[in-house]
Amino acid sequence: MIVVDTNVLVALADRRDTHHAECRDWLAGCDEPLIVPPTVLAEASYMIDKYLGAESEAKFLDSVGIGPSYRFQLAELVAADLRRKTLDPYLAGWRKRVVPALGHLPLRMITNGAVDRAVHGWIAEQCSRSTVKNSLAVLVRVMEQAVRDGVMDRNPARIIGWQRDYQRAEDELDDPRSLALPDWQALCDLAAALVARSADHFEGWGDVVIFAACTAARIGEVSGVRCADIDRNKWT
Repeated sequence: MIVVDTNVLVALADRRDTHHAECRDWLAGCDEPLIVPPTVLAEASYMIDKYLGAESEAKFLDSVGIGPSYRFQLAELVAADLRRKTLDPYLAGWRKRVVPALGHLPLRMITNGAVDRAVHGWIAEQCSRSTVKNSLAVLVRVMEQAVRDGVMDRNPARIIGWQRDYQRAEDELDDPRSLALPDWQALCDLAAALVARSADHFEGWGDVVIFAACTAARIGEVSGVRCADIDRNKWT
């Protein structure tokens, strides 16, 4: 039995890595069970997604699980295997984030979409990257056990791409004006694109976008405006 660390997993995924060939050859000749702790799974997923993209991360996640069909076996997450300082963040993530977000759902109703919405909720609450990672890691482990017990067919907690969304949220907090439209033409292009993508190509959707941008109205305020309230000749 061999416990695999993050650097090996990243090197295997990245053909440009200086140790890729060495790790690939080692893997090809290794007959030992390869164990991946949940902490390593979360860290490796983040690194592969950040530097290689979502497709590479998805391919990596497909190789990790519990059972003979997986090349890398996900380690059991039990208190005896972890130091107290490592276990506490997982328990806190379970108690403070996973249970409030998903604890009201029957196990079979927890889907990729439900997990994705929960993670984006944690990001919106400005949880730290490590907090989101720890909370998701313990959820992945619990769902993996459900798959192992035959309760579910697949692990819905294996979502990808949340790191990019986290980075985007950080960028918005650091410099919110960087996301502002540069000029009037960009606003018109945005409105036209919305009309083009709508089911009935209703031009009123574009008018709503322009109205909201020009008046700084919130979506709730826009929803309360009636056509009769606006004089489109004088724009008052």
